[in-house]
Amino acid sequence: MVGTLWGLLNIHPVWVVVAIAAAALAAGLIHGAEYRRHVIVIVIPVVLLFGVGAYLVEDALSGGDHAPTIPPPGTIINAQTGEPAVNVQYSTPQMAQIGAGGIFRACDLTREHPCRYERNQGPIKAKPGDLLELGIRLHNGNDASVPYARFTVEMWGGQGTFIAKNSSGEVTSERRDPLSAELDIEYQTGTTHEGIEESVEIDVPESAGYTALNYVPGSTVLLDGHHHLVARLPDGIMDSGLALADIGSPSSCYFCDIRYIRFIFFKAKVNDGAL
Repeated sequence: MVGTLWGLLNIHPVWVVVAIAAAALAAGLIHGAEYRRHVIVIVIPVVLLFGVGAYLVEDALSGGDHAPTIPPPGTIINAQTGEPAVNVQYSTPQMAQIGAGGIFRACDLTREHPCRYERNQGPIKAKPGDLLELGIRLHNGNDASVPYARFTVEMWGGQGTFIAKNSSGEVTSERRDPLSAELDIEYQTGTTHEGIEESVEIDVPESAGYTALNYVPGSTVLLDGHHHLVARLPDGIMDSGLALADIGSPSSCYFCDIRYIRFIFFKAKVNDGAL
């Protein structure tokens, strides 16, 4: 009931407690020293304890509603603000482009935490059960933002060792199809369809047999260039994909591209389970 009243008044419970305590103290100043002593010793501590308790109950019942929530699947997030996008334009006549080349990297959180992302990254070593973090760096160096882009990461390989034989049954070659994560970014500027494809190879021991990457639900986030949280992102990057709007700086902000660098990070687990 208290939480509902605070919600209707749109007043934070801390300010309610402060107001009551201030009113009690003011009354003490008016009514004399004896009344003031009772206010300081009894009334204010009781009010403060009540306020703290009510706030903790309110926070628990709301699930900590000050924490960022995960948007529903399919929500398009504005990369500049972190808010759900409105009036999305799917292409623009202005030249805008997401930089490519080494923008998709990964690390094994089980072996290395926090991660260090190497600029020229080769295959990362992992074993079944390891938790990976995968990241995509988004930098648009133009003075116009990319209005819409779709991001999808697919798993390839992981099938173990393949043996090729000739018609006589003789082994001609053996190869292992490596496990990898394949990034695909699609967007459009004017009438030009743009695409970026990059991959990260995961070196899993052959003895592991079949391996796969399992996405960790709720793990996708959007960070700024200093790795501060901009928004949590919907699940789906390893399924149907996810979309961002307005990647890069606003057209009104010249030479602001560094300020609007963004990162998409998500987690996936190396699985040694059956198909």
